[in-house]
Amino acid sequence: PEPLSREVGEYRSEVLDALVDGLRSASGHHAAAALAELDAVEVLAEMREALRIVGEASPRGHALTASIRELEARAALPRPSESPEIARDRLPRPSGQPEPDPGSLPKPAEREGGSA
Repeated sequence: PEPLSREVGEYRSEVLDALVDGLRSASGHHAAAALAELDAVEVLAEMREALRIVGEASPRGHALTASIRELEARAALPRPSESPEIARDRLPRPSGQPEPDPGSLPKPAEREGGSA
């Protein structure tokens, strides 16, 4: 992936467009693998659409399914911060919902003899 990413460089969007166009061709499995290597999470929607069209049973479908799963797994990972300084409005906020009232919790059942 590293040499491929280095070679793509400033032409990333054009290369991704060409690979997305190639997903429906006979060599679409190669295009799917290349998109996964390029970490092209921005074209996941197009990959899902191509999978819907080609179907999962074909070799292209298998390659697309594997690449989509790989990219979705990468997209779910935490990303590094864009800057060491974060604006306050970008920080997570509490939900604002009140803490649960301990009085609303179920009471333990009393045992015979009167003790809990």
